Amino acid sequence: MDTIRALADLVEDSSATWDDVLALAPNALLTRRTPSGIDRATGGALERVFCSLVLLGDDGLVTRLERFEPDCAAEALARFDELTQAALSAKAHRLAQP
Repeated sequence: MDTIRALADLVEDSSATWDDVLALAPNALLTRRTPSGIDRATGGALERVFCSLVLLGDDGLVTRLERFEPDCAAEALARFDELTQAALSAKAHRLAQP
């Protein structure tokens, strides 16, 4: 989250588009995003495409955020599967305990 705050300090007129939803689960979201804005230091335009993997806790708050280069979508999908399966296994284990 510190990275997001730092970016907000460096960029003005920032916006983002969600270009694609690559995967979706009850506790996770994998998207391809394009944030853009104006670099405060140079006044130049900024635009960066990346894949964003977000995991949510039972309370709906973000518990994990990972970014991948846009050409690494297969790696991002594998990571999504790994993390969502791990979360489901942990939840099933918690539910099975008295």
